Amino acid sequence: MYTDIPGEFKIVLESHSAKPYTATVRVEEYKPKNMKGVIADGGDKPLVDFKKLGGGDVAGGAGTDIMENLIPGRMPDLDLHVYDVYGNHVGMNYDTWEYEVNISGAVASGDLKDSPEWVFFPEGTQISRSYVSAEKAKLYLEDNPQLKQYAAEVKSTIEYLKFDADGNRYSASGGQASVGPYTTASIKSPGDGSLAYAPDSIPGSNNNEGAGGCCPTFIFMILLGGLLYAKLHTGL
Repeated sequence: MYTDIPGEFKIVLESHSAKPYTATVRVEEYKPKNMKGVIADGGDKPLVDFKKLGGGDVAGGAGTDIMENLIPGRMPDLDLHVYDVYGNHVGMNYDTWEYEVNISGAVASGDLKDSPEWVFFPEGTQISRSYVSAEKAKLYLEDNPQLKQYAAEVKSTIEYLKFDADGNRYSASGGQASVGPYTTASIKSPGDGSLAYAPDSIPGSNNNEGAGGCCPTFIFMILLGGLLYAKLHTGL
């Protein structure tokens, strides 16, 4: 299993054992060419605020039982989904609880908890639909209806990147997508003609003033934090 950063390197996570969980992480060179992609961050706040449980202490009080019953990979967070015109999908499959990458040539972040997720695919790939979903939050609240009062709509910052044949990077802001536990937010495809791509010398950054692009260092640190929760095949 690997997690790619849209730039000149990637982080590879190799899982060795489930009990106890052990893994190794390494950085490898990665220079994409003729690729386009979309990045959706984890939202401006939690979909379900567990800090409010048990008087603000999730380690005790009313929050104890709830936290003990949380299933890794099914925590309520945002997921990025992309479909091509043939129905091939990249994103979480909620029937199998596996992250799937079925678009030919695509690379993706995998399922990351409260962290930016991204999907990149070769230039010319015909994308029919892209959206940000809070399906895991919906399913979690169906199992724990007493927590609906702690659920909220969040805003996910969307950014687009593309790499030409020479490996030059270009970025465009996608604004923010509002997503709640019972809603999804459709977003533009990286090939949408209305996106204003500009030269971008730093992977994951956005040179448009006020665009709120994702800082590469921020992505890197969030990703490393997310890897601590990683479970191979079950997501984070």
